[in-house]
Amino acid sequence: MPEHRDYDYNEEARNYDATRGGDARATAAANAVHELLPAGSRILDIGGGTGLVANFLLKLGHEVTVIDSSAEMIRMCEARGTVPAVHADATSLPFPSSSIDNAIMIWLLHIVEDPAPFIAEMARVLKPGGRFVTTVDKLQSSKPGHTRARTDAPELISRLCQEAGLAEQAPSSFVGYGQQGEPVYQLAVFERI
Repeated sequence: MPEHRDYDYNEEARNYDATRGGDARATAAANAVHELLPAGSRILDIGGGTGLVANFLLKLGHEVTVIDSSAEMIRMCEARGTVPAVHADATSLPFPSSSIDNAIMIWLLHIVEDPAPFIAEMARVLKPGGRFVTTVDKLQSSKPGHTRARTDAPELISRLCQEAGLAEQAPSSFVGYGQQGEPVYQLAVFERI
């Protein structure tokens, strides 16, 4: 299973939502994603953690399934009792090729060592015409001048998505309400060719 940088998300699960902007940040993310996808979309939330963003997407009329590699994050998501949750590695998704309508990765790619296998696997399961929405430059949004390698740099994610057969669409953004400084998060949007 690919390693995530900085945190043990099994340890973080219980306090994750409260320490990351809670409902306010999750609602802002869900509203931004909602504007980028067709009404009532079926969405795979890859790295969806506790399911907080997915829960708000559900309230906006979407059908959402959460995938996460952290057993504790999945347990927290299941405890909400609102959206299906699957404990799985995002680089080996338990879905057939071209079977997923839309996919999102919100606040995921900045914590992985190499985003390429995550993008390739998401592209494998995404249907032609399906959309992929992801946050990019997360650390630059919340901590300007951060020097750690940017595994979610927009130009890198754009190149990887293009190599995987996705066409870039107009980007978007949203404010991280509920967080100190209310950072503006950037969203990259792609469509499966």
